[in-house]
Amino acid sequence: ILNDKTELDNYEPKQVNINFIEGAFVEILGDDPSKYEIKFINSKNGEVIYETIISNNQWCKTNLTYYVDWEIQIKGIGNTYKKTFKFNPKDNKIFISFETKSLGDTIAFIPYVEEFRKKRNCKVVCSTFHNNLFETKYPNIEFVNPGSVSNNVSALYRLGLFYSNNEIDYNKHPSDPIKEPLQKIASDILGLEFKEIKPLITTYDVKKKKQVCIAIHSTAQAKYWNNPKGWQQVVDFLKLNGYEVILLSKEEDGYMGNKNPIGIIQQPPSDLKTIIKTLQESEFFIGISSGLSWLAWASGIPVILISGFTDIYLEPFKDIERVINKNVCNGCWHTHKFDPGDWNW
Repeated sequence: ILNDKTELDNYEPKQVNINFIEGAFVEILGDDPSKYEIKFINSKNGEVIYETIISNNQWCKTNLTYYVDWEIQIKGIGNTYKKTFKFNPKDNKIFISFETKSLGDTIAFIPYVEEFRKKRNCKVVCSTFHNNLFETKYPNIEFVNPGSVSNNVSALYRLGLFYSNNEIDYNKHPSDPIKEPLQKIASDILGLEFKEIKPLITTYDVKKKKQVCIAIHSTAQAKYWNNPKGWQQVVDFLKLNGYEVILLSKEEDGYMGNKNPIGIIQQPPSDLKTIIKTLQESEFFIGISSGLSWLAWASGIPVILISGFTDIYLEPFKDIERVINKNVCNGCWHTHKFDPGDWNW
């Protein structure tokens, strides 16, 4: 313990540890009872997000885990120590973790990992559940498997849709993710200006065939095209015009009461590489609000999207023809709390 006032005035902490792993973190280590006032500030607007007082050998951290241009001010109480630290990702290693296994979410989010790398001029380590789709197209990103450990990381951000007590967790989202485009969830969390970006995925050298891919199944009845004759009429029309119709959905005929149209060829159980090849052989794709529609869009073929479950702004605009009836119930995903445990929600 330093009893001499002059010694204490001139004292500096033995060590100050700062990182931005799921929030801004400060730890102060030392051998005396000094206290420090800590302020976490958004340097873009000067707002003090969080302030506290800690002693040596204590730490503090923000609840906000999304990207913020942090400025951290540390001021000694009873001593002259005063430092300001500004977060700068440049040349640092940043870890971006996809917390969702959803194919659609993953395809939607991946372009913004690359945008973050380029804008912040940093090294990015990224974990997704579908790394093989992107590794060759984003060679400057280090892809690792979920759960992997990466050393010397200065910041970590998690991408997904996050709830706390069945409500949106605004410590993880700067705005309401339910009321914005799916891709904007990623750009918001990573602190990027939103613009629609088509992701890059592995492409294959295939020849076009006179065929159309469709996908009719999903994870809740509200996502389906609930016209009992719709898909059959579409398939009949396509076949009348000389097209083969490939059903990519893996669900069996009659899944949750939804019959497959007659006259289709169902894709046998396949890996994503085979499905992408089938898509790229096709002239276009018709689907609903599901991961296969995002996969078709990323594969570079025209997409016809039939959805009333989501509003027109959730999915992309470029290279997509949207079919929606605004005169009936629509857009419920954005206006009502979704219950994934109730198939007939």
